[in-house]
Amino acid sequence: MNMAATIDAPAKCELRSVIRFLQAEGHSAAEIYRRMSKVYGENFMSDGSVREWCRKFKEGQTDFHDEGGHRRMTMPDHTVPTSQKTF
Repeated sequence: MNMAATIDAPAKCELRSVIRFLQAEGHSAAEIYRRMSKVYGENFMSDGSVREWCRKFKEGQTDFHDEGGHRRMTMPDHTVPTSQKTF
């Protein structure tokens, strides 16, 4: 069997999309971690983080980007002082 090449410095969204894909194929979090460690190296992500993302995807999350990342945060209308509301 050929040894897989390692991928250095993968983007977080790449790692999470691979987790989502492998989980959709029915792999356990432990197996996903083992498989990804072979390609991305031992320090690509902690085992706990892989398990956390597996849980999130199992619960229905489809977005694999950080929550609260670079996206604009929205606040409920009642948290903005009346003087700052635009009509």
